[in-house]
Amino acid sequence: MTALDLELQPGWKTYWRNPGDGGIPADFDWEGSENLEAVQIHWPMPEVIDSGGLRSLGYHERLVLPLEITPHDPDAPIAVNLRMDLGLCETICVPGHLVLSAPPIGQEPDPLIEAALAAAPLPEGAIGECRVDEIRDGLRLSAQVPVASEQEASAAALEFDGGGDSGGSGSRSRSSRSREAA
Repeated sequence: MTALDLELQPGWKTYWRNPGDGGIPADFDWEGSENLEAVQIHWPMPEVIDSGGLRSLGYHERLVLPLEITPHDPDAPIAVNLRMDLGLCETICVPGHLVLSAPPIGQEPDPLIEAALAAAPLPEGAIGECRVDEIRDGLRLSAQVPVASEQEASAAALEFDGGGDSGGSGSRSRSSRSREAA
């Protein structure tokens, strides 16, 4: 397990894996890595960001993005090299390009990575019910997300991955809640 630790200047933001209406999604290129079978990205729960009438999902101030590395050969050393394109925005968005290498594996768990993993979006059914039904001209998405009060009601992001068996046409949702939006 390693992580990208992105510290943003005050007022700047970057985007979640599905940025919403006006964001720029991140693009990861692992070319040049050695002994790398797979990388699972564990996105922490995003905030809802209102910007110029558009709602996006992303992060202010800091993003710690855990990266779970699976090697081809567990007994061989791993060299992780990442080229990443992402959107960085203050009042306007600019494309960012990062070139990174992972440091050697530490001996103890990193508290920043543990906190980011604990802040993952909630799995299907954890905060409500999501249902996808086939209708004559496409699909209908229905979601019921309970809140304790009007002050807590803000936003929910639901992802449809097309797999599983928990809705009309095999839907699965992951939910993300934020108190940032009205």
